[in-house]
Amino acid sequence: MQISAWDAIDSNTELVLESKNIPRLPDKNFDSFFFKKDGIYLSAVQRSSEKDFHILYSYLMTRDIYDSFLISKAHLKNQKINNRLLNGIEVYEVKGDHKEIQLAFAYLSGIFLVSKSSLLIENAIRVFQNKENRSFKSNNYELFQFPLLKSDQGNVYVNTDNFSEIFSQSLLKSIPLLRELRSLSVYDLKSDNGFLSLNGFSIGRNSSLSLFQNQKPVAFKVARYIPNYSTFLVDFGISDFYSFREGLDSSFLKRFPIGSEITFLSTENENGLLAFVEFKPGSSNDFDFITSYSETYSNYQIRSVNGEVLKKGFGKIFPNVLFGFCTVKDNYLILSQSVDDIKSLIDAIESDDTWGKTLDYQKFSDKGLQESNVTLILKKPTSFAGKDGILNEYSGLIDSIGLSQINWQSIQMSALDNHFYSSVNFSLGSAPLKSRTSKLNSKSSFLELPGSVQFASIVKNHTTGLQEILAQDSDLMVYLISLNGGIIWSKQMDSQIQGSLEQLDFFKNGKLQYFFSTNNKLYVIDRLGRDVAGFPKLLPSTTKFSGLVDYDKSKNYRFLISSANDEVYLLDKDGNKLSNWDPKKIETEIAYSPEHIKVGGKDYFLFFLTDGTVHVFNRKGDRVDVFQIKDKKLFTGEYYLESGMSSSKTYLYYISNEGTVSKQNLKGQILTSENLPRGKNSKFVLRRVLSGDKFFFYRVDADKITVFNKEGTIVFEKQNSGSTNLEFQCIETGNKKMIFSFFDVEQRLVQVFDESGNSLIQTPIESDIPPLFGIGKFKNEFGIYSFPRNSVIFNPIR
Repeated sequence: MQISAWDAIDSNTELVLESKNIPRLPDKNFDSFFFKKDGIYLSAVQRSSEKDFHILYSYLMTRDIYDSFLISKAHLKNQKINNRLLNGIEVYEVKGDHKEIQLAFAYLSGIFLVSKSSLLIENAIRVFQNKENRSFKSNNYELFQFPLLKSDQGNVYVNTDNFSEIFSQSLLKSIPLLRELRSLSVYDLKSDNGFLSLNGFSIGRNSSLSLFQNQKPVAFKVARYIPNYSTFLVDFGISDFYSFREGLDSSFLKRFPIGSEITFLSTENENGLLAFVEFKPGSSNDFDFITSYSETYSNYQIRSVNGEVLKKGFGKIFPNVLFGFCTVKDNYLILSQSVDDIKSLIDAIESDDTWGKTLDYQKFSDKGLQESNVTLILKKPTSFAGKDGILNEYSGLIDSIGLSQINWQSIQMSALDNHFYSSVNFSLGSAPLKSRTSKLNSKSSFLELPGSVQFASIVKNHTTGLQEILAQDSDLMVYLISLNGGIIWSKQMDSQIQGSLEQLDFFKNGKLQYFFSTNNKLYVIDRLGRDVAGFPKLLPSTTKFSGLVDYDKSKNYRFLISSANDEVYLLDKDGNKLSNWDPKKIETEIAYSPEHIKVGGKDYFLFFLTDGTVHVFNRKGDRVDVFQIKDKKLFTGEYYLESGMSSSKTYLYYISNEGTVSKQNLKGQILTSENLPRGKNSKFVLRRVLSGDKFFFYRVDADKITVFNKEGTIVFEKQNSGSTNLEFQCIETGNKKMIFSFFDVEQRLVQVFDESGNSLIQTPIESDIPPLFGIGKFKNEFGIYSFPRNSVIFNPIR
């Protein structure tokens, strides 16, 4: 019987790369164990423990060559080598200075074996000597019957007893059909210019995939609705729903006319699960699982659904979660676990912030199958990178292949006879920098104004999608500034801008205007610096706070104005007073800008007063609740609101100056009250993340500054130069990294750190007002705007 390198590969091996070329190796210790020869090399990924994987290399070698290799040992000089016998075979272990095993090797009847793990060498010997022959090739012989290319970069064999164990995504593990899937696949391997492609055949070794066996591949169309904050997607393509539903044996589906796609996706925090179910045109009246709750948002109707009925009716193709709400887009029924998740999705669709609208995704999608029955897509997966990734002990090898930074990954399967045509694709990014500290780019953008900058806000150019700056200087002149074109226009004001600046689509045509207030006027200005007709509006008293309200994203705006004498006005879109708010007199001084919130689909306004009371008004201007925050003291910094379906399930987080973190619902019940660790004369503050649904606590001591997350765990600590008057900001960037800025109000200096506390700039940046995070001249250029004296400076961070 002819010996093959496959004879030592265990049948339980997860993955095998078969190639005529010397494989990429983990480190230089392996270099001298491989040399060019005719034949094949096998690289087998196997489990060495429940969570750890190692690679076993196997290839044919004659006894003469092995003896010469072993005798010379020139390649092993200055190395410590131990050897022992296992079933008559010598196993050699090469050890490092600390007696750790760097690699192990053995030779058995013409097969040379080498690995970082002695356990894999020992197991290979047992497999080879087993009379029942439980090797990978003998147990999976049908996989070797498929036709494969001979001129590519190798063949990849994949054997997964539990398909979902490869990935960390909870969505995949929650779908019974995929959680139980055992897949056996063989692929041709090709790589080209940042793209890794595997195409071949799969055998689904259980009954689950038999649902798709008689289905024709269908087009993947739903990408145009998938928000860019999605990280993982599962799509089932169905060409013949009637035969498909018979396989599910569901009476529920017999009255639900499904179209060709059922799609599930999870978002960045993996708690936001969404589903898209395509249905036949004109059949939405058959949705008898929709219940009473109803809310309108941006011209979409959001309804509640019976999640138990859906989960039971769709059976094993549905995740093991309860969907509670739905809306409809074109012929897709969209399901979610919360109203906020649907609203976030609607925002993304309406602003074209979706996969299908990005060039990056389109380029990746063009490389894969345009039609399939089962599709999995992962955005920036970490299957191979990080401490929990597959082969985490082989970081150098993973980097060299490009798998340390994957932009996109897809797995697609299309029914073909009694098996599936299968395609796996990777869009690869460059390996991460070894140093985690980025430096300030010397090519900063610089612009001077006549007066010193007193106010600045980032705004969006609706024409180009790029960011611009709207600033006001000490001469009360307002400027719209572009890094590409300098000052676009300037406009004289009679007083300083009060509070924040917001953008709105006043005419509902996709063009954006700027809304803000000054001392006693309300402005709406278009992109060319012109007042919108009817504005500015003269206000009856001095403005303290102002804000923009859009109840259901209908663009029927309201303007919320709080005066210096604590009267609150709600104006319609044209600046006219609404009768129930003309004005609303508040008995005590308003401490924070009044805020519009949604609770259970209803609109409310929150007013925090200086006596520690919180007043809740409804949309009509009726006071519906009053409660006291803890200890009748105002919190420091900001508060964070976690919206729920009722006042008792809507949570308010805040912190006292002494470090007491309170969680309180809108009924006034204090649910938790905990103290963060204190230093000497510590002062605390809460700040929301500028982009993203998160917040952090900051502690200022005389000698250090500490950042805590929501759970009270320290994120990082930095030395304090002695200032106690600090402003903090944090932004979540497009790659889901947190960037923090510390603005020293006294010294007028800005420091910038990543989430590990590494400085992102060489020296502190000067600025007279708090900095802004933003995008530069190009959409991939991230940095900080600073405002020293009369200057506007963009400081790129790589």
